Order: sequence, then structure tokens, then C-alpha cells
Amino acid sequence: MNFVKQNLFLICMLGVVLVIGGVLLALAGPAHKQARSHVEVRTRLSAQLASLTRGEGLGAERVRVNKKVVEAARHRVIKTREEYAEVVRRALERNRAHYRVLSFADPDNPSGPRLPAFPVNSQLYQRKGLRLLFPTEYRNRVLALLASMKPTSPPTLEEIKEQASVIADKERLKAEANGRPTTPRPTPARPTPPASRFLVGPPPPRMAEPGAPLAAAGQLRGQGQPRAPMTPEEKARLTLMLAKARLGDIYADGNSMHMVLVSDRVNYTNDMLWMAQVSLWVQQDIVAAINRTNREVLQRQELSGRKRDKGVLASAVKRLLKIRVFGYVVTPGGTEGPPRTGAPGGAAGHRGEVPPGRMGGGGAGGMGSRTLMFVGGIGGGSGPGMGANSLRAAPLSQRVCNKLYDVVQYQFSAVVSSSALLRLYRNLLLQNYHTILDVKVGRPGQQQGRMMERVRPSQPGGTELYYYGTDPVVEVTITGELLLLTDWTRGRSEPDGPSGQKKYPPLMPVDFLHLIARSDPSALRDEDLQRLKERGLEVGPTGYRGGGVGGP
Repeated sequence: MNFVKQNLFLICMLGVVLVIGGVLLALAGPAHKQARSHVEVRTRLSAQLASLTRGEGLGAERVRVNKKVVEAARHRVIKTREEYAEVVRRALERNRAHYRVLSFADPDNPSGPRLPAFPVNSQLYQRKGLRLLFPTEYRNRVLALLASMKPTSPPTLEEIKEQASVIADKERLKAEANGRPTTPRPTPARPTPPASRFLVGPPPPRMAEPGAPLAAAGQLRGQGQPRAPMTPEEKARLTLMLAKARLGDIYADGNSMHMVLVSDRVNYTNDMLWMAQVSLWVQQDIVAAINRTNREVLQRQELSGRKRDKGVLASAVKRLLKIRVFGYVVTPGGTEGPPRTGAPGGAAGHRGEVPPGRMGGGGAGGMGSRTLMFVGGIGGGSGPGMGANSLRAAPLSQRVCNKLYDVVQYQFSAVVSSSALLRLYRNLLLQNYHTILDVKVGRPGQQQGRMMERVRPSQPGGTELYYYGTDPVVEVTITGELLLLTDWTRGRSEPDGPSGQKKYPPLMPVDFLHLIARSDPSALRDEDLQRLKERGLEVGPTGYRGGGVGGP
């Protein structure tokens, strides 16, 4: 008892601890059991996921899951391939219907079927003399494109002089009939400032001689400032400018087009003929975009009742300055190796690295430092020197000829109503796989001296003989690229027509295919390599033939 009394406190504390511990054990048991069950479930699921990742079988459940996943993936791949094949089929059919090759009347049977220019049949070319007929047929097609735009031209100086003589005779006869003297008071010649393309009516008139009576000076101008009456030459110029502008829908002539085969006495090679055909396709799309733009604007004017005039005055695209086709875009030295710094046979001034600031920069490093080359273009559109090449910095699209499509770069300049620029862009892109790489916009005449040829002489005093109407106009230079599917231009190897006949034969001559192969062999398909092998031609970046300017 004594012991209990002395240690009662400790005994009580021990009892309390035992009671509390028992209570805690009783409460924690179910919680631990529930936690263990949750852990077991998660451990089992983790093991199943790991086995699925490793590809190990877990019975019927695993087989059902994989069948669904694989079947869905298989249908997705099949659908994607079907959609791709349908897109390719439609594109090929569009190219075949839209881009027709040149054809010739059979010299031995003019009423029979026409002979296609491509694929090139050397024996047929030799027997029928088609190589000499090609330039004439090509020029006729280019001139037909020009005629489809309903072109007109400004008055010439000879026409102005002739009309001025007629006006002077009429004024003299009228003065004699009214009893007035026929010899006008001499007026000192003053330089006439250039007429603004944004103003209506005659240019600023010449002022009368100081001290001359108002009756001789004519009408008053401004706040009592006298002006001399217009001379017969000025009246003739204004009359003819307005009359000529109403005769057609656009100012254009043969110099506005990209004309390459200019001689009938030159025996052009196959690669020259092919590039002429491609340039014809490019011009066909540009002319179609211009015609569609003018037609849409004219229809809108008729529907809104705002049609005020006809001809150039009512057109959206008022003048076509120049079309240039630069050629096929390839990578010098191939896409897998560094670009070369020069190309044998290139034009002087176009070898070496690309100068900075040309179509993407050409600086060291960055996307703009990639160097490209044009194959087949002639640059200026005159002379037989085709097969040229020129180093240029890569454009923003970075596209080059490859196994899927060929890239052809071009440029054209026109005077357009400022409100119709976006419409012209859209209509160009609607023609085919076109991409607009660069657009330069300025006042009319600002870019001609730097990039385009003057297609007409200017009036003495600096006033040109083009009249565009009252709408504000701009001069726009558009650089673009056209994608041509290789299954269309280079052909398909498998027969896909009746009786095993190829529906898409290889249109591109082997000679031009060799030009691409010598710069970038990776752009060739297996069928292309086989064609070169059959002709015994080498493949690889070993240089070019030809010369001339091949770029902008």
C-alpha cells in the first residue's frame, strides 16, 4: 500500500497513457486498412499502365483497348491519304485543263489534229520542222494574250502634229469667216510643267506676255491672272490623249510582255523552248488576273450607277509596264550542302555572294542568308541567251524546286487605281498556286527609271502622253512565284490512262531537267534520275551553260 501511495501519480499517468494509446489504436486501424486498399488499387493501375507501355499482354481487356486505338489510327491515316490524293488529282486536272502546251498545225495535214510541242519528239520535230515553227506560234500566243486585254496606246508625236495642223486650219478658216486677223499675236514660249496624273483637264497654262491686253490673253485664271489661249498643239495633245484612252481598256503593247523567242532564224534548244512555254503560262495567269480585275470593277460601276466613262478611264488596271519571268528557283550546290559562291557560265556581275538588301538581305546568318539561283530565265526578255543563272538571296517563302513542285519566280509592274490593289492581289492568287513575295508601290513613273523600260517616248517638256482619268493611281511592282506540280511538268512513271497510256507524260525536256540536276540533285525524283540515266547525263553541281542576266 505504501508503494502504491508513494507512486500513485505515476501509476495514474501510466494508466492514462495506456487508455489513450488503446483508443488511438482502435481509431487508426480502419483508416490504415482503407489507405492500404487505395494504395493497392493505384499500384495495380500503375502496373497495368506500365505493361501497356511495354507492350505486354493483360488479357482480353488489353486486346479490346488496342483494337480500338489501332482501328481509329488506321482510319485516320486512310482518310488523310485519300484527301491528299484528291487534292493532287484536282490540282493535276486543273493544270492539265488550264496550262495547255503549244501546238502546231501539221504541215502535211493542216486540217488534221494539231501537233503538241511537249513532250519533245526529236524525230517529229526534225521531220515536220517544228523547231522553226515554235517561235512564230509562241509570239502569236503572247500577242493573243495582249489582245485579250483590249490594249491601247498613247498618241505619238506625229499624230499630235497632224491633229494640230488640222486644228490650226479650222481655226484659220473660222477666223477668216468672222473677219478676224489670222495671224495671232506671238507669245513667248514658256516651259510647260509636267502634268499631274491626279488632275483633270489640261496642264497648267502658259501665262500671257506682260502688258498684253486681256482680249489677247483669253480667259482669266485665278484672281485676275491672265492666261494665253491654248495652242493647236496643246489642243491636239489633250484631244488625242482622251480619245486614245477611250479606245482600249489598258495601256499596253508588245514591249509590255515577256517575249523571249524573238528570231525565226535561231535554232533554239529544248530547254529554251520549255522556258518559253513556262513564261507563257505565267503571263497567262497575270493577264487573266488583270482582265478579271477590270471586269469586276466595271461591273461594280454599272451596278452602282457610277459609270462615268469608258476605256482606260473606267479600268482598274490602267497600264501594264512590263512582265518578266526570272526562271526556276533552285539551291546552288544542292539543299544538303553549303551554297556555292559562284556559278560557271554565269553573267558578269552576278557571281559571288548576294549583295545585302536584295530580296531577303543576304547577310551573314538568319533566314535571309540562304542563297538561291534562277535557272532558265533570261532577265530582259530579248535575245536568244537562255539557260542563264544568277545568284540571289532567298525570298521569305524559302521555296525552291523539289520533288513535289517546281518554283518559277516572276515580276510585273503596272499602273493601278489605288482602290483596286487588293482586288488585283486576290485575283492573281486565285489563278493557281501563286504567292506574292514582294510589293513595291509608288507614284507613277517613280519606279520605271530604276526597274522597267520606258515603253513610250515622253512629250518634250517632260509631260508623258498617258491619261489615266480622275481616280488616284499608283505604280505597283509585284514579285511572285508560281508552283508547278512535278507530276504535271515532269510526268508520272506509272500508266494511268486507257490501254496503259500515260495520262501525265513528262512535258519537261531532259535538257532542262539536267539544268536543275546540275545545281540541286535532291530536287529530282526517282523517275527524273532514270530519265537522265537513260540519256547518259551526269547529275551533280558541276556548273551551268549559257549566260545573260537571270534575275531582277
